[in-house]
Amino acid sequence: MKIAIDARVLEKGITGIGRYLSDILEGLGAIDDENEYILFSYQKIDSDNKKFKYIATGKAFLPEKIFSVFWLNFILPKYLKQNEIDLLFTPNQLLPLKNIRAKTVITVHDVAHKKNGIYHSFIYRMYMELFLSRSLNISDKIITVSNSARKDICDAYKVNPEKIKVIYEHADKKFAQVSVSNKDRHSLERKYNLSKKFILYVGVIENRKNITGILKTADIIQQKYKEISFVLIGRKGYGSGKIILEINKRRNFINYLSTVDDDDLVKIYNMAYAFFFPSYYEGFGLPPLEAMQAGVPVLASNSSSLPEVIGKGGIMKDPDDAAGFAGEIMKLIYDGNYHKMWKAEALKQAKRFGTMDSTGDLLEIFSELHN
Repeated sequence: MKIAIDARVLEKGITGIGRYLSDILEGLGAIDDENEYILFSYQKIDSDNKKFKYIATGKAFLPEKIFSVFWLNFILPKYLKQNEIDLLFTPNQLLPLKNIRAKTVITVHDVAHKKNGIYHSFIYRMYMELFLSRSLNISDKIITVSNSARKDICDAYKVNPEKIKVIYEHADKKFAQVSVSNKDRHSLERKYNLSKKFILYVGVIENRKNITGILKTADIIQQKYKEISFVLIGRKGYGSGKIILEINKRRNFINYLSTVDDDDLVKIYNMAYAFFFPSYYEGFGLPPLEAMQAGVPVLASNSSSLPEVIGKGGIMKDPDDAAGFAGEIMKLIYDGNYHKMWKAEALKQAKRFGTMDSTGDLLEIFSELHN
């Protein structure tokens, strides 16, 4: 079977969906010797994996959002036909509006534009209304990453639940509990201006992630314990302009980094005193799982899919309970046994996801549609 993959997310560096697809490709490369995979993108993707064929279609000098629509609806279908594709898989939820001969599988990570419309622009919401509703309707199978997201999709678009398969994500194995040498620790502290003790957040800097809640919590802690700082790592998203202005007002105890090398990120997770993720809405929530896998105590909101992912492996509260989160962080700081307990609980919960065969489940769907 010839399977095409919309691989454009691999061109954008470290993103949640990019990590998701990279993980899938690693799994498929390890277990599937029967099917042929062709990955389509704008620009050439550098890879040593000989099991996949990469085709770069080129990119016109148009704004990204305009060209993306054109590419999806006109350029990709032409390449699918030329390469006699049997099945198209897209990790980023959208299919061409016109019907293609191939079977189709899409992954819908969340419907945040429906659940939390105020955190997205009007144009984006209208774009998703047009394209996602059509994609959900014409796709042969829908994959999502949590039972919470599955329910949201069904509620928002009246999709038959039997059409949707939940396949949990799992964090890359490199995000693990590792020993960071004093030399590496000092080097990273200098490179990224890290303090000796810090609370970490990893994710997009946008309103939906409740960065304001992190700032409020940080303000409370600074009044009581000035030795700890907060480190925020992630690209800028919707509403980030005002958020960055607020972060800049707190430069003495909040450090914002737009990008960090993956190898450095693994060590930074392990250097963090705790991981803080008070997001309002998540389809899954990969960064908390990466943190738990590194044995870092996790504090997160009790909203959407996060209780499903974190379970008993972290401290969970209402996303707007800044005082409650601040109290828990202070307890982690002052009570060594409490901190040690949550490290152990994080590792225990992470192991649940490490044993899941998500790639095998995906390959089974591909096979069922082809037969």
